[in-house]
Amino acid sequence: MPDYAELGRGDAAPTAAQRAATEDLQGKLAGQLDGWKALQGDLPQLNRQLREAKLAPVRTDLPPPRDPNRADEE
Repeated sequence: MPDYAELGRGDAAPTAAQRAATEDLQGKLAGQLDGWKALQGDLPQLNRQLREAKLAPVRTDLPPPRDPNRADEE
């Protein structure tokens, strides 16, 4: 995995590999964001169904639960 912190410290332009990796990740992120937006559009109906079934709604305003068995990743 490239160390993107190094990009801000360099005096030279990014390498072709760094540019390609950045473009690849930007494309993947755009796809994930599109999926997230679609999911959020479906949440009101899903949460109504969950409440009718006497289940807790999905809440996007909460952080994900922390797994105490995993070390923090940076």
